[in-house]
Amino acid sequence: MTAPISGAALDAAETYARHVEKASTARNGLSGAVAIDRVTRARAALDRRQLAILDMVAVKGHTIARVAEMTGKPDADLTTLYVAACDALASHYATDA
Repeated sequence: MTAPISGAALDAAETYARHVEKASTARNGLSGAVAIDRVTRARAALDRRQLAILDMVAVKGHTIARVAEMTGKPDADLTTLYVAACDALASHYATDA
């Protein structure tokens, strides 16, 4: 069974998604640059598989089941990966002030 996801980890995934959205849509050069920097630093704290699942679920809004269908990977494996990615982001945001 997959470990439950903490509130801090869910908040971190939500924060990451907001930063990605702001980085891609900011009209103000400074706010866009700040968002891009935040996304870059957050992405550096994750491995490539964690980035992929976060981008699919947190940013693009796909469900884990949909990602499993698209990739052929078991739901449980993807859920474990997503929880680990969210935990890594929460740790990153806690130390990256």
